[in-house]
Amino acid sequence: MSQESQMRVKESVPEWYDDTGKRVTRMPDAIHLAASGIVVNEKGEILLQKRADNGQWGLPSGYVDIGESVEHGCIREIWEETGIHTQVKRLVGIYSDPQHNVIAAYPDGSLIQFAIVVFECEYLSGQLRISDESTDIGYFPPDNLPDDTVLCDLLAIKDALEDRERPFIR
Repeated sequence: MSQESQMRVKESVPEWYDDTGKRVTRMPDAIHLAASGIVVNEKGEILLQKRADNGQWGLPSGYVDIGESVEHGCIREIWEETGIHTQVKRLVGIYSDPQHNVIAAYPDGSLIQFAIVVFECEYLSGQLRISDESTDIGYFPPDNLPDDTVLCDLLAIKDALEDRERPFIR
């Protein structure tokens, strides 16, 4: 491809940024449905995990499997990634607009846009543990989250703290 053609392709890609804040220079390869859970402890702190794939802090989340609901996918992902059992309290929102950093860049070079259904979840039982998808885990005050928190999760946490009845659609 000529340099001129490359410039035109680059100019045709919207000004989007991935979930870590890096400029996306091409269209995503696919879109996937994911579910995330916001778990708040008795001190009002938010549960985050340090992701093994990109080193960023984020909400427990992942793909919704074929044959399961988004609610079940959220509960399963929290269990798999943190070792705790939860139940869904309310729908915070649905996040799918690439303007809201819902694109993830993976180590294999793939770019995935997500439609993420975010729930506020209530702790039921279990002990926190690190999974093979994380290198650390912990609760953080909402006004003192790690600087390297996934951007789309920061927006979802901010939205959850508004505690409004109607879910956000972003």
